[in-house]
Amino acid sequence: MVFYYQLGTHTIWHVAIYLGHNRVIESWPPCVMVAPISNSQHNVIAGIKRPFI
Repeated sequence: MVFYYQLGTHTIWHVAIYLGHNRVIESWPPCVMVAPISNSQHNVIAGIKRPFI
């Protein structure tokens, strides 16, 4: 899981599931999409956790 935070407040505002090969699956209503993690997103990633270990 990839946790994104809001700059300034450091509040977690979005969670996506990491698929591998720099891609995540995420939901932005009304759709679900597979998308690459862009370089601009790296500075707002709060952390990454593998929950099924």
